[in-house]
Amino acid sequence: MRQICREVGQQHIDEFKDIAPALKIDMGGVLPRVVTFQHLATVFTEDREYEVAIHVCQTAIDFGVSDGTKGGFHGRIAKIRKKQGSERDVLP
Repeated sequence: MRQICREVGQQHIDEFKDIAPALKIDMGGVLPRVVTFQHLATVFTEDREYEVAIHVCQTAIDFGVSDGTKGGFHGRIAKIRKKQGSERDVLP
């Protein structure tokens, strides 16, 4: 299921540039919350692929997608970087 999430999530993000304009029109100029970005960033973070997770978050920011949290994707990036840094501190 994890691999399917990664594949389908990446496909959705790759196609999002084509989907986003229609979504904006349907939503009165604002993109809806798109959980694909959150889920995919979480999977990559759990798999310790931190730079890929950060790229997913940055892509969401570039599109103007919100994750519905106070910190948004910027906050999510900060948490990923913190986790990445703490893991470096543990490694020999």
